[in-house]
Amino acid sequence: MDDETTCSPEIAEEIVDEEIDKEQRRYLRAELPDCLNDLYKVVLTDSLRSGVPIRPDALVVVLSAHVEMVHDPLVFTNEHVQELLWFGIHEFCEDRSLIVPEKCFEALHAVLASATKAEMLSEKSDRPVELLSALQSVRAS
Repeated sequence: MDDETTCSPEIAEEIVDEEIDKEQRRYLRAELPDCLNDLYKVVLTDSLRSGVPIRPDALVVVLSAHVEMVHDPLVFTNEHVQELLWFGIHEFCEDRSLIVPEKCFEALHAVLASATKAEMLSEKSDRPVELLSALQSVRAS
């Protein structure tokens, strides 16, 4: 198999056990704007290439909760990253009677890293180093 086949988002979705079933995940993905669906695919592909698979259920919940909290889906700020991890993800799941997936922190880290690498962050976003620092400060708390 070539690299594109072995690192496809579809392969990544089959690798990891999940707390949100495929139908729920498909529904949530269908609600995402195209730019975040593109980012979803980039993150899964990057995670496979790096050898550190990201949980697709955590990834779709992070992106879905994110889009509910912002006007521009490709804008990430320090404050927003902290709010997303402190309560945004939990409220999103609670409102939909979903279990909060494991590894949401890792999924958000992967989103920020992949969006930076692929130059998908809006120019209105805080600098990537500041975003990752905000993320780490939440983890340390």
